[in-house]
Amino acid sequence: CQNCGRINERLVAEPMVMAQVKGQDNLLQSLYTWCTPELLTGAEAYSCEDCVAAGLGKQDALMGPSFRALPDVLQIQLTRFTYSY
Repeated sequence: CQNCGRINERLVAEPMVMAQVKGQDNLLQSLYTWCTPELLTGAEAYSCEDCVAAGLGKQDALMGPSFRALPDVLQIQLTRFTYSY
């Protein structure tokens, strides 16, 4: 949460990187794009439990993947398609 600094984590047992290759020059650029956080704002703002409880409503937040530690084997899926929601 950009307002109160709350961090919400979700642990994944088998980490897999879904690297987008369409529009990228190389795998390193794909990995950089994958781990760059996305700003949630406006209609997609984050419903922070602390801020909602304080009556502040949804807040801007950064959302993105990160690793606490790298696993012994890291799966990288090369994604060639994009979805338009």
